Amino acid sequence: MTFYNVSLVNKNYTYAITAGAEESKFEKEKQTLDQSVRTFVIEEYGTSIISQDENSNFQSDNVPIKKEKKEVKAKDTNRPWFRNSLLGISFETPDKLEEQSAKPPSGYEDYITKFKTYFSKESDLIVFFMYAESKFDTYDKEAGLNGAISNMVNSMNGTDLVLKYSEPKNNYDDLRCSGSYKLQGSEVQVKGYVYWNGKGKFFLLTTMGDKKDLKSMDKIIESLRINIP
Repeated sequence: MTFYNVSLVNKNYTYAITAGAEESKFEKEKQTLDQSVRTFVIEEYGTSIISQDENSNFQSDNVPIKKEKKEVKAKDTNRPWFRNSLLGISFETPDKLEEQSAKPPSGYEDYITKFKTYFSKESDLIVFFMYAESKFDTYDKEAGLNGAISNMVNSMNGTDLVLKYSEPKNNYDDLRCSGSYKLQGSEVQVKGYVYWNGKGKFFLLTTMGDKKDLKSMDKIIESLRINIP
């Protein structure tokens, strides 16, 4: 057997994870082993958002080991979710987010220097994450959140979008929203979050689904962790 070990010290505790395979198969399996090791993240439970001082261990995006589809039921809410660690912000989703090919919003090409979007869909539950680095000195969080959600709703030919906004009780410059819109005679639920770091970076997370998806949507928003350098 060939093994390798990754360890770290956090708050006077030592954590270690070991991966290995038969010597003759090690090189062939190393990529899968690396993917498993990269999911190793120290998580702090009991708070909705973690500050930089509380956690400094988000080092890379997590890549879970794929399981056979027959082992995973679409509605199995007890199965492990994926923790997506993206560009300094982290949150859980039922499926791993995939990066999309995207361009800055029309008219803002000269102001946005970096723009990335990520997306996942499981049954009726949609998760969309957007990250941007800009030349803005200020950012209207409510207008940004409303605009991003409105664009998604319009692209699906949805109507009657209604959103309510609330400020989380923390030290961050962020905003949440919840609401609904109509799509082909059905009501779709919406929850969103936006964070502005005051240095040109903003992060926007949107979830949409049926009423039965509300608990999952809440779980996604509540799992947010911030670790911006």
